[in-house]
Amino acid sequence: MKSQIILLVEGTESFRSILSDHLKRQYMVREFQQHENAFQFLVQNSVGLILYALPQHVDEPEAFIREVREHSRMRHLPLIVLYHRSQGLMVRDCYLAGADVCLEKPFGLELLPEVISMALKNRELAFHYSRRLTLLPEAYVKRESETEFFMQRVNRFIRENIDQMELQVAVLADEMALSVSQLDRRIVRITGVSPKQYIRNYRMKVAYELLSEHQGNITEVASLTGFRSVSYFSTKFRERYGYTPTQFKHHKSAAPCQKHDDFPPRVA
Repeated sequence: MKSQIILLVEGTESFRSILSDHLKRQYMVREFQQHENAFQFLVQNSVGLILYALPQHVDEPEAFIREVREHSRMRHLPLIVLYHRSQGLMVRDCYLAGADVCLEKPFGLELLPEVISMALKNRELAFHYSRRLTLLPEAYVKRESETEFFMQRVNRFIRENIDQMELQVAVLADEMALSVSQLDRRIVRITGVSPKQYIRNYRMKVAYELLSEHQGNITEVASLTGFRSVSYFSTKFRERYGYTPTQFKHHKSAAPCQKHDDFPPRVA
């Protein structure tokens, strides 16, 4: 069954038709001549991969790639660029803008099916791996890969600075020696949420554990986890777990809300 959607952006109708007919054997294909229309489709729909042919006679053909990488709904998508030999000098700019693979037309097209298959497979593996990290306690997760080491460093820095109300994504990016956009893209790929949301989830999980283990009162826990006020902390806690911190302390035996299952059961 064709379950993956490939978004194809190719300005030349004849070549677009050839590509589309070839890909439709394995995937559902959505074709676009103009990248502006393709972007609007991406904003409103989910796809598995973007196949983007650089347009001719455009000053910054990599602008579409940059636009994709800067959007929260699509920055994690595999993006393959097709370019003509005369556009070879633009390949570097495409990689800097966020392309995953660049293939020369028409020679690189022999590799296209394998490249698409591998890109989709890697994305699926990354998703399942992030879910495994989410659902398994830390004691059962081996910390060996570069991705695991990266998330260890992220978690350690957040934990060491969790009481700082002004803990910003930019500060975390500096610590990880990445730009804000690079950090954003990488954490979204690994966890499925933005760095800002990941930090907030981490604060909530620590607060949950502190209250569960009676480590301080509500005011102290709010301060220790970097919240500006008890009322704001209570609001966010209720949004996350379905009850206020006060209700939780009085009814500790209540099962946590399912909103809790997108974060590790124990703090890393």
